[in-house]
Amino acid sequence: MNNYIRIFHQILFCTIVVNSVFCTIIDNRYFPTFERVFSRSVGRPSRAGGDIFFMTAKHALNRSHEKFGLPEIYGCFDQVVLGRALEKLGKTNPLRADLQRAAAIPWRMEGKIQAEGFEFLLDQSLNDYFSWGFSTGFMQVNSSISFTLLPAVADILKLNTGGLLRVDKDRREMFEELALEAPQWGAAQLIDSEVFLRVGKIWDYQFKTRRIDLNAQIGCLVPTGQKRDENNPASIPFSGDGHWGISGALALDFELKEDLSFGICAFTNKRFSATRERRMPILTEPRIFGAILGCARITPGFTVGFSPYLVIEGLRDGLGCYARYFYAHHLCDVWEDMRLNKSIAVHLDDVQETSRWVSEYFSFNIFYDFGKTEDEPRNVPRASVVVDIPVNFLGASLSSRTYRVSVGFEVYF
Repeated sequence: MNNYIRIFHQILFCTIVVNSVFCTIIDNRYFPTFERVFSRSVGRPSRAGGDIFFMTAKHALNRSHEKFGLPEIYGCFDQVVLGRALEKLGKTNPLRADLQRAAAIPWRMEGKIQAEGFEFLLDQSLNDYFSWGFSTGFMQVNSSISFTLLPAVADILKLNTGGLLRVDKDRREMFEELALEAPQWGAAQLIDSEVFLRVGKIWDYQFKTRRIDLNAQIGCLVPTGQKRDENNPASIPFSGDGHWGISGALALDFELKEDLSFGICAFTNKRFSATRERRMPILTEPRIFGAILGCARITPGFTVGFSPYLVIEGLRDGLGCYARYFYAHHLCDVWEDMRLNKSIAVHLDDVQETSRWVSEYFSFNIFYDFGKTEDEPRNVPRASVVVDIPVNFLGASLSSRTYRVSVGFEVYF
């Protein structure tokens, strides 16, 4: 009975304290929600904690690893193409007749994301080899898309100020024809949750190190997070867009000498197939402006990643820091048109190609471990500040350059 009471107290503590993200949910191209460093020891094999965080993004990287607008992850918006898609649906093309014959009317799309929220986790050791845990959180997100017709395009089309206003009005009418809302969006909702089981072993003073921790983790990804609103191009999924999934991780951590540790982790996520109502393009319009709204079966690709890190403790009493590099690669999703009436064909090649992305981050953490000043450090918290910065070392592409700051506490026991 005492053990059950102790576990209940630990879960309760987890829900009211605040530290960094801990989950192994790595399959979102917009938000860095990867696991933080956790150096276990024989005396402190478990942890509980949470954090509050703030995130912002204005740009993404294209296939050439150059900055471009966030919405352009899904492709360039060409007003001529969308007008022709409307015609295929039997709807009115608002563009004036001479512009309908233009080769292209490409718009530059700029986007912005602002997010804040909190997350928490419990990682409870069961014995010397097994532990279990869960993680979840809550987030509020606001995003928007702005459209700009470049002066060079206006010159080619010979548009004056009035002509530019008319073309922009036609664009808005096209969105209304497709029941697309104004690209301003906000939501407050849970993020995806994870329940996991970890198996591993800690060896002290082996191979000329103070400690070696080898562990493997498998988890279930529960789609509690906000899904995309298919009628608002500015909306974004908080996590896996409603797909259940599994996660896996393998971690090797070395304490090379007192207060100096090095480790490397490998991760994978796999979401399961699901049939949902999704926007699909008829021609080559970006998926978020797809002219068809119908049932599609989506089989998400694997997401794989790895992360080396270096931890330095004892800089002054309990003060320490760590630096970490994180890499994630999401493979192509497979889309199938599941509509009963397929008289108007959809074009899914570009949709599948733009579903593949690579994300890279550098993380820096400054922490203070109050347990370092205690003779018996169990149940003593550690405070930390983490900054996640998007980088491009190995070829990040089609992923958001999101900056994140997290502040919180965790306790080891």
